[in-house]
Amino acid sequence: MKRPRVNFIPAESKPEYAVLQIEDYRDLVARAALGDEAVEVRALLARAEGAEDIPLEIVKGLSRDESPVRLWRKHRGMTQTELARASHLSNAYLSGIETGKTDGSIRALRTIARALGVDLDLILGPAD
Repeated sequence: MKRPRVNFIPAESKPEYAVLQIEDYRDLVARAALGDEAVEVRALLARAEGAEDIPLEIVKGLSRDESPVRLWRKHRGMTQTELARASHLSNAYLSGIETGKTDGSIRALRTIARALGVDLDLILGPAD
């Protein structure tokens, strides 16, 4: 899927409106209508908004409620031990975060995000 050409119109220094060329708009609408491609559309919209370029396999994993930390770690080609060392955490603590047995402190999640090279929001997961 090609990246849409988007122009943002700011209001009070934050983007308020997004302007797309009509062919890009029609493409987004058509893809949104196809339920199976909804995940792909969300990834496309995130890129269009200038957010972190989220790989499709991560978006699909998140839609299956997989651990954001585990998804990003695997995407970066890191082992759990490598990420634990880079984050200055124990393997057991990191494993607990990845399996959902431990929530992980904000401080720990920040160091994990830094080690993975992503924004903290991308590993916090969806808000309940």
